[in-house]
Amino acid sequence: MPSSTGAPWNITVPVVGDPVAPLQTVFATQATSVHNALNLARGGYVGTDSDRIALTAPDLREGIYWYSTDTDVRWFYNGAAWVTAVPGENLLYPSSVAGTGVTLTGSKVSFSASSTISVNGVFSTAFDNYLIEVVVPTTSTPNGGYFRLRAAGTDYSSSVYGTQQIWNSSATALSSTYSVVPGMIFASVAGIGHRMSIKVSEPATTGLTFISTHTTTQITGGIAKSDISSTVNVVTPADGFSLIASSGTMTGFLKVYGLA
Repeated sequence: MPSSTGAPWNITVPVVGDPVAPLQTVFATQATSVHNALNLARGGYVGTDSDRIALTAPDLREGIYWYSTDTDVRWFYNGAAWVTAVPGENLLYPSSVAGTGVTLTGSKVSFSASSTISVNGVFSTAFDNYLIEVVVPTTSTPNGGYFRLRAAGTDYSSSVYGTQQIWNSSATALSSTYSVVPGMIFASVAGIGHRMSIKVSEPATTGLTFISTHTTTQITGGIAKSDISSTVNVVTPADGFSLIASSGTMTGFLKVYGLA
């Protein structure tokens, strides 16, 4: 007679006549099922971040907690996304990335000699505001670039961004300019490397989205900085974004946070 699997926790029950070797597999599976059942019954899990990300319904449900053995961080699932169980910056995990030289490891998006870095599945209605921290220590040529919202793996090609930028450097007086461009400028001063903090408000809802960027740039002989504000009218809710170099390529990494 074959073994049977019973409700409610998918715990396998061996019956008389089962061979010994398969029973070892049965018992190992059963131990895992009991462990998961106990976790689920108390409304939380203990495990690695990769196991948390791989969790699916019905085990994945609104209100459960997860304690990460990788980072000692406690996570909470709000019905739309995993967030850290404390107010503030909640580290997010993109669903995928695109672009030559672009890779995704957990929450970290790395790029090497990339002209376009696209990040998908990171914006949702779980948060109103988002923070994108970008470190670009290496560029093939002194360059700036554009920030564009995207949805379902495609950049908004027809969106027009109104952008106001203010910058200065050790060799240049404070200046400002306004432009209407097909993407928000994310670094306005030519330089060797950039560190950018990009804030985006309500990208996953239709209507006006506000974007602001503070950039510190290493230039030959000194430091430059820029503060840029932009608006774009979102027709289709965005779930991601792209950084596009105006010339050459960029090497570095970025992470995205939901702001609670």
